[in-house]
Amino acid sequence: MIIKKLFSLVFVAVIIASCGIASPSIQPEDSPTPPLEPSLVTLRMNISNNTSYGPIYIAESEGFFKEFGIQMEFIQINKSPEALALLVSGDIDIYAGVLLSGILNVISQDPTIKVVADRGHIAPGGCTYQAIVVRKDLFDSGMITSAEDLKGLPISLTASGPSGFMASSYLAQAGLSLDDVVISDIPNAALVDAFNNETLPASSSAEPVLTTLMDAGNAVLLAKAEDVLGVYQSGLMVFGHWTMLSYRTFPTLH
Repeated sequence: MIIKKLFSLVFVAVIIASCGIASPSIQPEDSPTPPLEPSLVTLRMNISNNTSYGPIYIAESEGFFKEFGIQMEFIQINKSPEALALLVSGDIDIYAGVLLSGILNVISQDPTIKVVADRGHIAPGGCTYQAIVVRKDLFDSGMITSAEDLKGLPISLTASGPSGFMASSYLAQAGLSLDDVVISDIPNAALVDAFNNETLPASSSAEPVLTTLMDAGNAVLLAKAEDVLGVYQSGLMVFGHWTMLSYRTFPTLH
């Protein structure tokens, strides 16, 4: 809980520093005029129910944003590529999502879009947040026990995101690539059913979907991200064009 609160405070501090919002000044006790109620700056950000967004929910619930004159408007978006497109178009001000290859392309084309904070990373010694899982019946029968066994089989992943990078790195251990498997981008909510009805052999998944699959009893961990990737930056906070360029127009607290 302490770590989540600290992350929440750091997240709010990053927004404040980048937006140029000042802290409330202290009024003399004998001041005849009470301080004016500050107007709130509205910032739009994508959000989802993934556990990695927990610190943001905590910051909002405990009033950290409003304390510094920020009104967050959360836009429910479950796929990071869709959120990145909205950042580029200006429909959201802050991107909170996974590291995508598209982010590098966007930054190279528009230097006013900035990565401002770590939103999550994988490192050896940490808990397993992302992994490749396979159906238990296929693992128990010996049909899938290594990277080379995935050749020619469907696997659910997003090729341009962390799940695709994880799968690509694991397959490379057997001299394979994503071209050697059948990529299926199955919605997270449908993965348990796909495993149970035996239409999907494997998935490259992250929490909380990973735990959901394991708890359903029909999945086995084949490879953990911390073992395959080592240290890997999986999540980012990115400020859009308007957020970076228009901070001088933001009201300050007096």
